[in-house]
Amino acid sequence: MKVSVIDGLGLGAGEIARWREILGSDEDFASPYLTPEYVVAVASVRPGIRVAVMQDGNRVEGFFPYQDVAPGVAEAVGDKISDCHAVIARPGFPWTAEELLRGARLTAWHYRRVVISQSQFHPYHNEWFRSPLVDLSGGFDAYAAAKYRAGSRILVKASAAKAKLERTAGPLRYEAQCSDVAALHALMACKSDQYRRTGKFDRFELPWVVALLERLQATREPGFAGMLSVLWAGSQIAAAHFGMRSATVWNYWFPCYNREFASFSPGLILLAEILRSAETAGVRVVELGAGDAEYKNRFANAARVLAKGSATVAPERSE
Repeated sequence: MKVSVIDGLGLGAGEIARWREILGSDEDFASPYLTPEYVVAVASVRPGIRVAVMQDGNRVEGFFPYQDVAPGVAEAVGDKISDCHAVIARPGFPWTAEELLRGARLTAWHYRRVVISQSQFHPYHNEWFRSPLVDLSGGFDAYAAAKYRAGSRILVKASAAKAKLERTAGPLRYEAQCSDVAALHALMACKSDQYRRTGKFDRFELPWVVALLERLQATREPGFAGMLSVLWAGSQIAAAHFGMRSATVWNYWFPCYNREFASFSPGLILLAEILRSAETAGVRVVELGAGDAEYKNRFANAARVLAKGSATVAPERSE
């Protein structure tokens, strides 16, 4: 295997086409975080994004996107805001973590959410995460019926809350993919307030995160798009969410709700609307992100496991 490293903004049209071709060969590669569009978007707002291109002879067989953090040390693209990592390699193509790192001249790659199907990283895992998701492959109505039969009333609760909010605040309007930049900034302000109130690091203090979401909101490709979803109550935003979608997967990323409407559970209403609209958008899976938040488990009907760890190799000795 030959490995060459290029800048994240240096991908050519042929390489992007090959990347997309490989993505379509494995369901584990369906996440929008694994698309070339996401990698290029991060590279456009943050330095140090690299892609190791894996070749067998003259044929490209895989891509390993990463982010430099120190000489010889890398992490996943987007690191703490990224919910899925992987080496995008053709199924059946033989590679090892060690030869990949050496080919990229790395001694370590720290990852937080790698797909566990890539056994090359199994020796380096030190923590595992359950990532709840909503499988909508049978359609929303089938999903809703199955949840009800299983004893879940979360969708019933969301529907009742929606009716109550509409009676109180006026007509509700839902936009699955809102292009209003002001609405995006309102969401980020809401989320920043939430981070401060809960004692968590405010990701929107990082200018590159703000710039990334602005860029993603403006991106609408057949197999990738930014998704700002907004629930309006009259003239006010009751809840909003920003995520991304690939051809078949919509990731749940940055949700926030207007605290004035807290008693109406606007976040639950919005998530139910997202699930209902996913089928129209061609989405089969809504990934809710790693973690055991109660609302995620109540909406989820499936899950997958992701792993955290650090792949390392000894530095090569110079002669």
